[in-house]
Amino acid sequence: MSDTISGFNIFAYKYYNYCDIPEEAKNFKKNNEYIYNEGYTIISILNTVDILGAMTLRFNPWDSMNDKYLEYCTIDFNNYPNKYTNFDMVISNPGNQNHPVYDFNIYVDGTNYLEPHNEFRPIFHIAGESRLTKIVKLYDIKINEIVDATIIQGGNSTHENTTLGIFDL
Repeated sequence: MSDTISGFNIFAYKYYNYCDIPEEAKNFKKNNEYIYNEGYTIISILNTVDILGAMTLRFNPWDSMNDKYLEYCTIDFNNYPNKYTNFDMVISNPGNQNHPVYDFNIYVDGTNYLEPHNEFRPIFHIAGESRLTKIVKLYDIKINEIVDATIIQGGNSTHENTTLGIFDL
């Protein structure tokens, strides 16, 4: 684990197969199209001391077909697998980048930042299977850049074989 001056900032991602997501997510549609027919990837954070704000996260791979679904990324389907944070955020549409690598700028749009917590909490999810590969930039509430952050994979969840991951603790 990576230690910052004031605590830990650990990001985690975990893919949930369609068979393992809640019925509410399976039945969620936009323009008569099921959004999560390939499951989704949940991004969570464990930040023990720092109050986090804006950040840039890199995903590889990213399916650019999912750009149109970003507005639904914070729907908390029955607190599954854990209750989402109340982070007031906006994720910028990645637009045309170096496929399949995409950077997402995330900024605070309101007064709720990512308060410190001693457990992993989901921040958002994205349709399909993606991998968080880099924390490009991370800032605290005072817009001081935080240099140290760690990424871990929570394991994949499949219908046939569920790997226990960080969200199952």
